[in-house]
Amino acid sequence: MVGTSQAGQKAPNRQSAHIARKRAALIQSAQQVLADIGPDATIEQISIQANVSPTTIYNHFENKDALLREALDQMWRDWVERANAKQTDEQSFQSRLTVCRELFRVDDSDPLFAKVLRNTLTDPHFVIEAVMAGGVSALREVAPAAGL
Repeated sequence: MVGTSQAGQKAPNRQSAHIARKRAALIQSAQQVLADIGPDATIEQISIQANVSPTTIYNHFENKDALLREALDQMWRDWVERANAKQTDEQSFQSRLTVCRELFRVDDSDPLFAKVLRNTLTDPHFVIEAVMAGGVSALREVAPAAGL
């Protein structure tokens, strides 16, 4: 009976890991689609890139826009994290400005992200929705240090 309990506990962990890997793969495919096509891509184009059926995408995301927004948000957060890692004083306002200046060099530092930015900035509303939550929390962190 104890063995059954342990086996029962392992299955959900494996299933959770599988779901997390599938979700991550879908996000990665969506990032490539954002770079190649932009936010106007269809669910079919995303599913072809991910090599899955559209149903699989809908099993993990509410809709195509939710997937694309999460893909952009993840890229944005990853980029900000890498840019911040180069700074010694992460809380100063000047340090945050230096991170922003890194965006001008994004073609060299992250060509895929640069393509995504070029394709998505044609729809500012999409970009704002995608990165707003992360941007607001980052602003709340630096505002006191900047005296705001």
